[in-house]
Amino acid sequence: MSSKSWKSDLAAWIVTRMLRPRVLLLAILLIAAACLSHPVSVADGSWIWNAVAIVGLVFTFRLQDDLADIETDRHRHPDRILCRSAFTKQLLLASQCFRLVAGAAILLRFGGWSLMTFSVLILILNAWYQDSFRLRHPIGNAAVVLLKYPCFLIITVWNSGWPAFAVATGVYLLLFTIEWRAIHSESNQNANTTSVQ
Repeated sequence: MSSKSWKSDLAAWIVTRMLRPRVLLLAILLIAAACLSHPVSVADGSWIWNAVAIVGLVFTFRLQDDLADIETDRHRHPDRILCRSAFTKQLLLASQCFRLVAGAAILLRFGGWSLMTFSVLILILNAWYQDSFRLRHPIGNAAVVLLKYPCFLIITVWNSGWPAFAVATGVYLLLFTIEWRAIHSESNQNANTTSVQ
């Protein structure tokens, strides 16, 4: 097992899974997209709150993703901290608490429509994580799981209307294209490996 407490496992998870260049670039992309879709936020300084909310949402949902994938990761990525943790139940509870805090903060900062978007996103992802289809179809899984990122934009800049939806759609298409290429590249490498053996 990996450590002495759920808190140290969570801290190790943050270092190994959140503070990665790819995740930091994703957060920067989402913050820039929020500023692009709601330029007033740059002028009045509210973009800082949007940035904090986006980073908090990336953290909360990335933890949820990793906890949902823990069984498959034990086979595919056994070196990941959550796969070795003896505190999975405590981390699941912490994840739910983070979502409750995020929901309250969203309601107070962004309003009811943003909270509704957040709640629907949680329901969709929770249902999706229970479906074994996602494990058999990586492209279908990516299509659903990547929905969270444009939703983060909608949550934080809901009041900017159609520009927010247009930018969110562009972000989704960009991320899906990147993920689709990675999945195809991985499957081609596996096919080449299989044919060589």
